[in-house]
Amino acid sequence: MRKPKAIVFDFGGTLVIDSAFDFERGAHALKNVALNGDKVSTAQLKHIWDELYEGINIAFNHSAPYGLETPLSCMFRYLFDVSGLKFDKDLLELECIFDSNNSDRTRAKYMKELLQYIKESGIKTAVISNITLSGEALRRAIEKIYPDNPFEFVITSADYCLLKPAPHMFIAAAKRLSVAPEDCFYCGDSFEADVKGAKSAGYFPVLYDTSASEKSVFMDDGEYLKINSWNVLKELLSEV
Repeated sequence: MRKPKAIVFDFGGTLVIDSAFDFERGAHALKNVALNGDKVSTAQLKHIWDELYEGINIAFNHSAPYGLETPLSCMFRYLFDVSGLKFDKDLLELECIFDSNNSDRTRAKYMKELLQYIKESGIKTAVISNITLSGEALRRAIEKIYPDNPFEFVITSADYCLLKPAPHMFIAAAKRLSVAPEDCFYCGDSFEADVKGAKSAGYFPVLYDTSASEKSVFMDDGEYLKINSWNVLKELLSEV
């Protein structure tokens, strides 16, 4: 293994561990900051949300190789117009309020130490995530958890339309980092989205699997690396 010039990370399940998504908690927080929050119940908002998601799922039920993302901001426009909720805040602020209240997040174990090592080593780094949040909203969420993070930018499927394993976000990130894809590692917890997506763009994938019995193992004749701890990756990088 050679030391990369850049390491790009997934978000959920990789940088952070999320609790289950709770729409009602997020909706309650939105109602609290609305100008007319008593106009509609949380249950009514949930009904509108579920109907919208059903329509989206029907529209996206096709055989294309990559899925399409529905930005949260687009869903909010529909949700608020149909429910009649009014706000004096912009959609970005509302994204952040909803996101910070619909689940609980904790740092992935040893990630803080790995990011500090990356920063001190001069390795470039960024985030690519399949998520309905805009890149700016996700950047703000990350800064709450990792205040001194070294990420140069955050890219999300909400901004780039196509979901991983589509190669487009990976290609864009390498260009923005001014690094060849073959000099980039991509770290994530999903084989389908992260390993396949990274490989399709020429990155070297690192699969984070806490259930793995071995600390680290090169899979498929060295096509990707599987690790069971971020501390393992830090150790491996320090040896090359």
